[in-house]
Amino acid sequence: MEEHDLHNLCLLEVEELLNSNSRSLTDYSSFPQPDLSHSFKFNNRFIIDELNYDKEEMEKLHHSLLQSITNEKLHVYNQIMIVVNSDVGIFFLLYGYGGTGKTYLWKLLLAAVRAKGMIALNVASSGIASLLLPLTSLRNITNF
Repeated sequence: MEEHDLHNLCLLEVEELLNSNSRSLTDYSSFPQPDLSHSFKFNNRFIIDELNYDKEEMEKLHHSLLQSITNEKLHVYNQIMIVVNSDVGIFFLLYGYGGTGKTYLWKLLLAAVRAKGMIALNVASSGIASLLLPLTSLRNITNF
């Protein structure tokens, strides 16, 4: 989470505590005021968890995985990242036989998107496939 967002989240929490006692930060002119324009994203614990990844760690993982990618996977990765970077809503279905590198590609895509501070969620069509997804996604879903 960015420092500005964390600061704003703390101000929103203080405001909530004060409101429960019929007070507000506006009653104290020397205190900073929370930015309410982005407060919606702090009301959902799931969103907070998804924005709380270590971007440097994700960037290192992304770089590491990108070093050993095959040309075929690189083509798929590039096509998906073009869409992600253009902020266009398109649905991708990645399928193939076992051992073709689907999990590898999902880990790479997750690291790339999360390194940018964006939210990325993997889903699987079966219980067996879901066991291969990174545990961080599963942790957040079970805590939801």
